[in-house]
Amino acid sequence: MEKAYRVNIDYDLQVAVESTKPLKPNWQREWEYLFWWVEPHDKLLSSHFQYHEDDLKYIESQTGRQHFFSQSDQIENWWGSLNQQKLKKTDLPEIREKLYSDFESHRGKPIHYPCVLKKDGSFSGKGVYFLQSEADFLKLQKLSDYITEPFRDIVLDFSYYQFQDKRVYYRSVVKDGQYLGSLFSKNNEWIRDANELNLKADKLRDSLDIKEYGVDCYYYKKDNEIKLEALCEINSRKTIASVVYQIYQKYFPDYAFAKNLILPMKKIDIDRIDTINDSRFLRLSPKYNQFFFHGIVVENNENDLLRLCDQFQEFLYRS
Repeated sequence: MEKAYRVNIDYDLQVAVESTKPLKPNWQREWEYLFWWVEPHDKLLSSHFQYHEDDLKYIESQTGRQHFFSQSDQIENWWGSLNQQKLKKTDLPEIREKLYSDFESHRGKPIHYPCVLKKDGSFSGKGVYFLQSEADFLKLQKLSDYITEPFRDIVLDFSYYQFQDKRVYYRSVVKDGQYLGSLFSKNNEWIRDANELNLKADKLRDSLDIKEYGVDCYYYKKDNEIKLEALCEINSRKTIASVVYQIYQKYFPDYAFAKNLILPMKKIDIDRIDTINDSRFLRLSPKYNQFFFHGIVVENNENDLLRLCDQFQEFLYRS
């Protein structure tokens, strides 16, 4: 029987509440379209949303896909499998303690302020709080399971995604804890100590029972030295960046650098979207999305790429 796929962006929440049923968040549609950019044309989407005909025609023109949806009752989660090992945020302290003796776990211990608090089921900066004192902690309502981490002077946020036997590193664009995009480069010259990082990543890979996952990391400054935190968070599911990387490799294999733009739709001049005629830019999202505009920009020089991204963003924003 034909199988349909559901883009369960609510995976983290499903894991947190131990639910196998879709939670149907109102922002799920904002990322469903990524499925069509990377999957073969015979794989179809299970969706409850109505898409604008112009948006489907645009995706067809770029991908060659002619069929989009399936009404099959045989539905498989695409963003994250609930049949594999499920990692909660609250599993992190134990994993860290087993792998890295130098990490100080705070769960079950007095909270040291300032700190970062992460609720179970948090993702992309949502459900993450920066606490300066106990007064900030007491303001939080209906707090479920959580972990706290040291508040550090972060120099660079980055991540990697483990595709079974392949590992891809990329820098994260983050503002106030919110994920805004990723920067990919083929040489990864920005990594300070590749041997140290890969050794820790190998150790983590060998300790997990899951084949594909994402790991958030960062460099931070302490005592005038740059240090590595190689295990800030584990995502036992796809990430936006991991899918964007596949799109980047599929549509721009000859370019050295790529960055994905995620912009609030309310700031975009929708009439300008179709006027961009530049082979270095690929619009991913439907034009009639409610929240986010999403595209990939590519170049062969990083500084040129960043300037180009700024130019596209300035052009797309309303005057």
